[in-house]
Amino acid sequence: MKGIKAYIIVLFAFLLEPAWAQDLPDQPPETSGESVVLYCDREIYGSGEQIHYFATYKGPEAIKRGSWSSVLYVELISWDGSKQASSKVLLDEKGARGIILIPESIPSGVFYLRAYTLWM
Repeated sequence: MKGIKAYIIVLFAFLLEPAWAQDLPDQPPETSGESVVLYCDREIYGSGEQIHYFATYKGPEAIKRGSWSSVLYVELISWDGSKQASSKVLLDEKGARGIILIPESIPSGVFYLRAYTLWM
């Protein structure tokens, strides 16, 4: 019984003190330096229609020959964060163009179009 009490006292002593694995800075890490701006041909779409999009791309200044990423991923996201449709297109220093088809099976509502590269 005496050993259990000592064990519980030691356990509570460690639980009262915060445990830190490493000292992290308050600022988030720097980004990859890539940025994408996505444009669509219109604002309202219906089920079964195509979204024609154009994306501009800006890569890091340190890389003068070409871009870091060569593929742009575009996803149609519902309100709960689930992916409803996706597209993958080639990306160069000028940007990218593509089409994403809205599935006929999804109901009307507010959806988001998200674009990113592998480095983002």
